[in-house]
Amino acid sequence: MDFEALSTIATFSTAVDAHLCRMALEEAGMACWLFNDSLAGVHVPLGMAIGVSVRVRPENAEAAREILEAVRAGEMAAPED
Repeated sequence: MDFEALSTIATFSTAVDAHLCRMALEEAGMACWLFNDSLAGVHVPLGMAIGVSVRVRPENAEAAREILEAVRAGEMAAPED
């Protein structure tokens, strides 16, 4: 996997929010990866400054953004786990 080729669809100030996004995407059957989530857990202020990014394959970026918007708008339930 060429991680440099992945598209960032969102960046969050906390790892918790990024993991919720990841869970929603995975529940919809879409593979995604988090970047800087470990850093955010070890050094919270630095993690908040840099952010935790959620990335997907470029061909899935538009669909992933639509899923995220649906969750934010309350049209799709966020995962409970």
